[in-house]
Amino acid sequence: MQAPRSIRSVALVTVTAAATIFLIQACGGGDATAADDVGEAVEGAWDSSVTVRNCDTGAVSGTFRGLLAIHRGGTVSIDTSAPDHPLRGAILGSWKRGTGPAWTVDASHFRYNADGTLAGTNKIRRTITLSADAGSYTATLDVRILAVDGTQLARFCPTETASRMTF
Repeated sequence: MQAPRSIRSVALVTVTAAATIFLIQACGGGDATAADDVGEAVEGAWDSSVTVRNCDTGAVSGTFRGLLAIHRGGTVSIDTSAPDHPLRGAILGSWKRGTGPAWTVDASHFRYNADGTLAGTNKIRRTITLSADAGSYTATLDVRILAVDGTQLARFCPTETASRMTF
């Protein structure tokens, strides 16, 4: 037996409303705003400049630009103009509040060989110090290059400066 048309309509409206409420909450809607929590001052879109350095000597081996999206709820999406870009996957991670104006961002991505096979992963820890006006930050990074089996192949200690993206 088929349900009457009015019951199906009510069910459809109810499911649609529930899905809409879920989507609004998942996208950061609801009662909370960034101004409600100082710990969320780092959220937003950032344009950065990264200087790659040797961890032992501090010698500079290159620079590149980066874009970071630090999302409400603790996730991060990153893209860069680094020379290895065509041979790596998306950079994804999470962030958490540290002490004072500091945050920690942990991220990773896959690396690929030229033939498309998996070469390993990069693990990146970024320690951000936010400026007093929350419009810029400086950061130190700890980048570990890992083989497929998890063996560390190399390590770099870049520095970074960033400002909020404006349009």
